[in-house]
Amino acid sequence: MRLKFDKIIETVTHIQQEAGKIHLNPEQHLLDSQIVWKSGGRDYTNVVDIAVENFQKQELTKNFPEIGFLGEETDSKIARFMWYIDPTDGTAVYSTGGHYYSNSIALVDRKTGKVLFGSVY
Repeated sequence: MRLKFDKIIETVTHIQQEAGKIHLNPEQHLLDSQIVWKSGGRDYTNVVDIAVENFQKQELTKNFPEIGFLGEETDSKIARFMWYIDPTDGTAVYSTGGHYYSNSIALVDRKTGKVLFGSVY
């Protein structure tokens, strides 16, 4: 498979900008920052975190169906090339109303173990 990095850069930037709108205005997306416990109560996320990851997964899969997906909150699709997602890097900060959080996306070649692309927004 030949990766088109111009398309990757443009598309991922747009996806992260739109995800940022969900973070900044969850009420416009009918969301709140309700905590969701996971891992038997040893870890948590929130409703916005899940919504951002679902949005990113949907958009990345639509634009790059041949690339797999691994996120913190949803099921994964394994392939040689994988998107690794942290929809809200800084969930604790975000959940308590802080402003220092981001969303991160990386593209990894599982065969070589190399990160081919990374973006933090």
